[in-house]
Amino acid sequence: MKELKKFDVFSVGKIESLLLAVMGLFIGVIYGVIVAIIGTASGHPGLGILGFFGVIIFLPIVYGVLGLIMGLLTGLFYNWIAKKVGGLEFELVDKKR
Repeated sequence: MKELKKFDVFSVGKIESLLLAVMGLFIGVIYGVIVAIIGTASGHPGLGILGFFGVIIFLPIVYGVLGLIMGLLTGLFYNWIAKKVGGLEFELVDKKR
């Protein structure tokens, strides 16, 4: 058995930031389509298109920033808790070819 004692906090933050930014892009496309449909249906197609691109740009940025903050906090808390109670235990196995 191996034990994971510590994470590099910035590494966790970077990965979580990128993962959430990609998720924000997917969610932004879904919300953007909804905003464009509502804008067009209400007789303001320009506003719908503007909203579509606004959501697609805005959500990935917000999700990425929040992901960075949460990743940094997650890494810090994991390191603090692992120091007190021990880290995650796992088993590594060589892959057969």
